[in-house]
Amino acid sequence: MLHSTPEYERAVLHLLTSHAAQIATKLDINEQIHADFADRQKWNVIPAVHGVGGTIQSANYAFEFFAGKLRSVNKLQWLQRIEPPICDLLELAEQSSELDKESAFHLSTHWLTRLGVDLRKLNERYSPSVFQVPARKSDSFGRPMSGVENNVPTPIFTISWQEAGSGRPALPGSASAAITMKVLGTTKEILELRFGDLSWAPNPPLVLSNVAQLLGQPPAPSEFVKRRLGEAAFELIQNPERTTLWLLNSHKQIGCRSKQTERAGPVELTAIQACEFSRVLLDVDCHLWDARKMCIPDYGAKLNFEKSKERVECLICYECDMIELVMRESAQTFDLSGLSHNPLVRAIQKIFPDDKAVAGLKLYPKG
Repeated sequence: MLHSTPEYERAVLHLLTSHAAQIATKLDINEQIHADFADRQKWNVIPAVHGVGGTIQSANYAFEFFAGKLRSVNKLQWLQRIEPPICDLLELAEQSSELDKESAFHLSTHWLTRLGVDLRKLNERYSPSVFQVPARKSDSFGRPMSGVENNVPTPIFTISWQEAGSGRPALPGSASAAITMKVLGTTKEILELRFGDLSWAPNPPLVLSNVAQLLGQPPAPSEFVKRRLGEAAFELIQNPERTTLWLLNSHKQIGCRSKQTERAGPVELTAIQACEFSRVLLDVDCHLWDARKMCIPDYGAKLNFEKSKERVECLICYECDMIELVMRESAQTFDLSGLSHNPLVRAIQKIFPDDKAVAGLKLYPKG
């Protein structure tokens, strides 16, 4: 399901590069779309189970694809790259716009037509709207002033198509909008295009005819977790010589995420107790693979897995089902699935049965 190979990634990257270049031309984005396979900061390929997809970056834009379809185009850090430089939207509001709401709408429909979107059908089904993004005036202390009379129009226009009567115009990323576009009026360039409904995305889906050949035989499920956590961390969690557990103070109580302190422990775990934690951390089904959580984790427990002179520190957030692994001064956060929650709760409640916060952890209902 999650299996990939360099051969598959190269083939997908070639498709995405070619298609992104065509899209850039149709959107008047004058940039070269080139993918260096060695530079993984500029691209990614998603698992084949989702169809041809991933992201490729040019100098200033990111093109995202899912299920063989264009999902979004975004100008990267556009506010920081405006010339002359500005600090915020209020400064941008002082610049003159070459567009108004009507001309911004016509420019967006021009681009969609060039992409191959059927505007007649789109306008029959959805109600188009144009929203000019405002900035707020500030008082003498630099604080935004309340009241619509203190709104100042900026040269940013959001054009969206959504169900008629659904209320105010959708902002970029709104789930209710079939298509959303953001345009900068000072330069008449696109800042964002997002297809909330991929059925409106142009052209037939991109496909590869030899996916099975490119992927080959998939590895064992544990290999996916090993690649995710890193081989060294995986081996330490799987076969530690010593495992130690602490409870941590909530960052909500101490007011600082980076200084969560130990409030109970250390407790050196038996091999059986350690296995109750490691079995979950290394289970492919207990990891979340297809989405990212937007939570700010509040870690409640810390585990140290040690062997010889190596150590991996594992912080566990029971509120969000997230972990952070720290090894060799490198930290990385991972999202866990709901399947991880109950066994991790039961494991820690066995060790700290009299702790009020631990006893209060709730199990997820089955189903």
